[in-house]
Amino acid sequence: MKKRDLILIIIISGISGFMLVYQQINTLPPSMLDVAIAQLGSLEMLLFVGVIQIIVMTLIAYGVGSVLAPKTNLKVSFVFERDVFIKVIIMSCVVALLNTGLEWFVFQPYLGELQPYQFSWTFFIASLLYGGIIEEILLRFGVLTLIVWLTQKILRSDHVGTYIFAVVISSLIFALGHLPAASVIFGLSLIIVIRILLLNFVPGLLFGWLYWKYGLCYSMLSHVLVHVFTQIIFLPILF
Repeated sequence: MKKRDLILIIIISGISGFMLVYQQINTLPPSMLDVAIAQLGSLEMLLFVGVIQIIVMTLIAYGVGSVLAPKTNLKVSFVFERDVFIKVIIMSCVVALLNTGLEWFVFQPYLGELQPYQFSWTFFIASLLYGGIIEEILLRFGVLTLIVWLTQKILRSDHVGTYIFAVVISSLIFALGHLPAASVIFGLSLIIVIRILLLNFVPGLLFGWLYWKYGLCYSMLSHVLVHVFTQIIFLPILF
């Protein structure tokens, strides 16, 4: 792990982690927030612990990916090719439209009366940094790479199925990881669980496939673009 990369990851994960944790704290019910503050002593300590946890997890995932990606033929280079770049833009737009359409036409009636969509620069930037960079390091570079390596070690084969399996499982983990935050806002009814799993599993498949086929830079690009298309274009139109 290069010192420059280490410093960059700490800075990005620290900034995005702060924005994410701060937002999560603001969405917690007062009773839950009081319990968390009582356990850690203060609101500042709660924020500090949350940010440190994100930084440590990101560094571990980056370390795992750095060691195992070369052994599994997964690409990390941040050199973009024009044809692939265009393909990623189109696929990301389709996934963003699909997710927003499902939210509006299928799940919205079960969410109760919602406030009109209001764009937030804080949420938008946090989505790009944490979602587009940190989540891709955690779930694709870390988890997906580890699953591929373990599967290939167990099967003693680098068959294409090991990559497909890793893409599916890492996407499922990615989707499940969004349940805790959703439970705070909406509870965990069956329809909410289906909503969270579906709306995150499908994009996760795209991100994982792009990492496998083209490299980590394209999964990060796609994740960023899905947030851009969703928050800048589709949500304002439908909500």
